[in-house]
Amino acid sequence: MLTTLIVFNSLHAQHYNFINYSTESGLAQSQVRSIAQDKNGYLWLGTLAGLTKYDGKKFVNYSIQNGLIDNQIFSLLADTSNGLWIGTMGGLNHFNGKDFKSYFFKEGMAENLVTAIASDNKGNLWLATDGSGVCKFNGTTFEYFTDENGVANNYVRAACTDNKGFIWFGTKSGICFYDGKSFKTLGQNILQPQNVSHIFIDKHKNLWFSTFGEGVYCYDGKTFKNYSEGDGLINNWIRSAIEDSEGNIWFASKFGLSRFDGKTFTRFTETDGLPLDKTNIVFEDKEKNIWIGSDGKGLCKFLGETFTYLTTKDGLSSNLVLSVLEDQNQNLWFSTFDKGITKKEKNKVTVYSTNEGLNNNTIWASLKDKKNNLWFCTSDGISSYNGKTFKNYGINEGLSARKIFSICQDHSGNLWFGTTQGVAVFDGAAFKNYVSDSVNIGRDVMSIVEDKKNRLWFATKNGLYKFENNRFTKYTTSDGLCNNNLLSLVEDKDTNLWIGTRAGINYYDGKTFSRILIEGIFNSNNVCFLELDKNQSLWIGTNSGIFVLDAKEYLKSRKAKFRHYTIFDGLPGMECNQNAAYRDHVGNIWMGTTEGVIKYDPNIKDFRSDNIEPITHISGVRLFLRDTNWTKITSEIDQATLLPKNLQVKYQTSHFTFDYIGVKLSNPTSVRYKYKLEGFDDYWSAETEATFATYSNLPHGKYIFKVIAGDVMGSWNKTPATFNFEILPPFWTKWWFILLCILAGLLLLFGIYKYSINEIRKKHQTQQLEYKSKLMLLEHQSLNSSMNRHFIFNALNSIQYYMDKEDKLSANRYLSRFAKLIRMNLDSSMSNLVPVSEEISRLDLYLQIELMRFEDKFQYNISIADDIDVESIEIPPMLLQPYVENSILHGILPSDKTGRIDIRVEQGSDERIIFSIQDNGIGIEESKARKMSKRSLHVSRGTSITTQRIQLLAVTNHINISINGPFELKDTENNVLGTRVELII
Repeated sequence: MLTTLIVFNSLHAQHYNFINYSTESGLAQSQVRSIAQDKNGYLWLGTLAGLTKYDGKKFVNYSIQNGLIDNQIFSLLADTSNGLWIGTMGGLNHFNGKDFKSYFFKEGMAENLVTAIASDNKGNLWLATDGSGVCKFNGTTFEYFTDENGVANNYVRAACTDNKGFIWFGTKSGICFYDGKSFKTLGQNILQPQNVSHIFIDKHKNLWFSTFGEGVYCYDGKTFKNYSEGDGLINNWIRSAIEDSEGNIWFASKFGLSRFDGKTFTRFTETDGLPLDKTNIVFEDKEKNIWIGSDGKGLCKFLGETFTYLTTKDGLSSNLVLSVLEDQNQNLWFSTFDKGITKKEKNKVTVYSTNEGLNNNTIWASLKDKKNNLWFCTSDGISSYNGKTFKNYGINEGLSARKIFSICQDHSGNLWFGTTQGVAVFDGAAFKNYVSDSVNIGRDVMSIVEDKKNRLWFATKNGLYKFENNRFTKYTTSDGLCNNNLLSLVEDKDTNLWIGTRAGINYYDGKTFSRILIEGIFNSNNVCFLELDKNQSLWIGTNSGIFVLDAKEYLKSRKAKFRHYTIFDGLPGMECNQNAAYRDHVGNIWMGTTEGVIKYDPNIKDFRSDNIEPITHISGVRLFLRDTNWTKITSEIDQATLLPKNLQVKYQTSHFTFDYIGVKLSNPTSVRYKYKLEGFDDYWSAETEATFATYSNLPHGKYIFKVIAGDVMGSWNKTPATFNFEILPPFWTKWWFILLCILAGLLLLFGIYKYSINEIRKKHQTQQLEYKSKLMLLEHQSLNSSMNRHFIFNALNSIQYYMDKEDKLSANRYLSRFAKLIRMNLDSSMSNLVPVSEEISRLDLYLQIELMRFEDKFQYNISIADDIDVESIEIPPMLLQPYVENSILHGILPSDKTGRIDIRVEQGSDERIIFSIQDNGIGIEESKARKMSKRSLHVSRGTSITTQRIQLLAVTNHINISINGPFELKDTENNVLGTRVELII
């Protein structure tokens, strides 16, 4: 019997989701008065303490120190480029993305605020001021209009351009418009707004006027229709309004927000989850996000109504909801960790705990059986509820374990419970336990499912188990599971089994296991729960938010396409609870997180697309990691991006850093990047969260840096952001430098050649000197050889012999010839070349002397061919005499017969002259044999000296001189006829 019942009456049903950014997040100030978005996707916020830029991840603030006229900013307008117009006190600022330019009002208007900015069809700006009427700005100068010119009141709060090009102004005293020529007001006999605070035009070309005190007016060009608190508007004091992409009209007031769908108004206040009721401005960005500027809580983003949530503020006993259950009356039961159960009915919330008879306040799972009884699995057994009282089951009633994680009712009505020890089955009367140590079942059974074939499946920390025909079958990673530690199971309508593990998802078609992994997000494969919605999409709870898999598409193509939901989509927390997912009777998916329970309503259209591409652009280019003033490097600057155009840099500039950003305000944490440097990279980079890329030591050439942004789910830019530049080649690659190098190389080669030639010449001259020195020595030796002491001694003996015989005539003749020979030899030693006639004369003189000395022992004959010009042809001196001497001494004298020496000078081929000396002596072999048999005191060196002389003469005089022989002459019977030697010049 219930002893205590805690009831919360008339508590709010649910919270809408907003994200709040204030000064702690980086905002300049908490009072946001104006919002705009530029072409690059940046969100700009005007506050009372400066200007703020938001890229989805960080806030950047600007103030007077950066060039603003004043820090109080009440109006913003993005221009057609990437610039921004800023209305402040005393004038207008323009921001081009880098610098602020100021335009001041005339003297006397320094204290006037620009409350609104509108642009006409000609590009002029129209500024509303708080006391000085209207200003027209043509880009250079201001033109001023006041009530004297037809403005309804000098205190102007709003400005807007309609489809006709008329400029409408809202003032303290009503409305007026400028038709291009003059200011006009509407007739006084029709109902129209008076104290106007804001104006905008909707897609039907209707003008909407927000007022202070009268609600809002819609003007179709003919009549005004008024909406006020009586029609459901949150308050009659409306500060601003917009139309969103779905056609809803949003109104901001100091009492909260109103949304008008054309029929009814919906309120959003602090009670509904709005961070602050005091709102100043509402704005929709290009991604369909609704932004609210508050008056003390900074910036708020509305996350839509697809997800709503309940927390302890709504009556939950705890935010840690572990299980959700719907009873027969469609009441929801939320089981929590350590705080019991919360029952949510239409008008009240009731909490059940151990005080009301519950076994334990921590409930892991719950179930409504076929008899509409409720079952709750706790940390201390099982509790059943029949609508009035709890009945508890524990170890004393037959359970094998205290902690119960999961529950399932089979087709026979039996209840199966997953415990820390295994499985227990309850037939309504008693428990039967299957303990892991005794049967083939794992421990910590986290989830149980009965499939359409009446087979039971158990997810345990030891693997997957199937119970069929009273027998357990085990499946593990060896069968294809991602991991053996399983957490959740769900069966789809086609009897396929989906399995959530600690390391991914498995799909089982009854034959094979397929793995499905979520890439790129930490801890996303730790699957806490699985649930299928009515469209057979698989909802996956992880520690990194909720993912939705298009299961039908996966079964068709085996391609896993996910959508990722995070706090930016309305989740109160990212960490999901174990098996805390449930689909109610209308198809809502309830999911438990650590920050409350979430409801997904599939009937509410998500106004944001999951295929929104980030707005990507290159925000800066740096050289050598430093901010670069490009105006000092190039005069061509793109005014839209403030980056250089047609950039050319010197070859020393080879270190580039590219800064880029992909603005995705819907879910900024999901943005990833890929980039490549065309001309250097062959492939795109791997996905990265870094917002810069650096390249160093780039060679000269033309390059295009490309970057694309996307999210972890695969929505990437179709067209990359690009930056073109060229690194000029170094001077040593220019044609003129190459030509100079070739010429220098040729000059160097020529210099080397000349140097080598000089060195060779010097070496040759040195060799020539050496050769001449040797030649002089040889000639001296030759002279000595021709006038050796034996020859001189024998010649003198011959002269004495003739004198003793008193043959004065012979002695005289011999002495005369000897003296003449000596003189000729000495004269020849002074010259390298002598005429053939002189050489023959010397040879003839020598033979005459030898003939007289050896008393006619031999005869000789010298014959010269007629075609030999003996006077003009010159030969080295004293070449023939050693061979003649050899013929006499070694050939003829040892012979017993009268010798003969024939000397011939003949013309050979190729302008050669042949000198031949032939004798009829004993021959070479016999001469050598006789020398060996007796020792001779005379060592003949004349022929060897002559041979060396010939070699040196050939080198030094560049002539071809050769010796052929001496060789023996023999007859047909091999008898020696003599010796012959040839000197060829």
